[in-house]
Amino acid sequence: MKTTRDIETLFHEAEIAPTAQRRVIAQAIRDNTGHPDAETIYHLARQIDPHLGIATVYRTLKLFAEKGLVDRHDFGDGRARYEVAPESHHDHLICVRCGKVVEFARDRIEELQLEVAREEGFELLDHRMELYGLCSECRGTRPRILTVAEAAADGESSVRNLAQLVPGEAGRIVRVGGADKLRQRLQSMGLVVGETIVVERVAPLGDPISIRVKGTSLALRHQEAESIVVEVAGEGGSGA
Repeated sequence: MKTTRDIETLFHEAEIAPTAQRRVIAQAIRDNTGHPDAETIYHLARQIDPHLGIATVYRTLKLFAEKGLVDRHDFGDGRARYEVAPESHHDHLICVRCGKVVEFARDRIEELQLEVAREEGFELLDHRMELYGLCSECRGTRPRILTVAEAAADGESSVRNLAQLVPGEAGRIVRVGGADKLRQRLQSMGLVVGETIVVERVAPLGDPISIRVKGTSLALRHQEAESIVVEVAGEGGSGA
């Protein structure tokens, strides 16, 4: 539920000076289809302005939140998430396994909340609803492994699981799944949405898998690599 107002209008309404760096960060938030955290926003914004610093991103997000330009969310995974403040209210469903967030709006829920507030003598000023559970893909399963066949059936043949790549293949991260602790550890290693990975070596039994990201070589267990979904750039691609 992204807003249709342009960035200049949003800055004007929030009374924020539209500097070049603020425009870049706002654009990175708008271009992301989910609810990105600060690290993800930083990496996306750096694709537009390579000189942008992480401290600038944090300061700008704080300003945006204070001015009501973005909504800041805490979905229980230890990371603040952001989205451009929507034009109409909506709530969220959050998968506790893969981190998927689904936006929804129901008039019946809104009416019931107003009714409860009136019955309790409250003047309702603001509210939010966050429902936690397992999404249809994760319910009763391990974190999903996206196979080549599944990707092809979905019309996304370039999307694969990192564990399925061979040495020399490169890909752009489109999802980091797994349990909360695993996902947070992978992201702390620089494995975030939008980053490019190059597979350097795969051990004979497929464990570990050596990769390069941002000029740094890392070794991942096969199970860790299964938690990362990438859009393949092609054989012999070069990474960051």
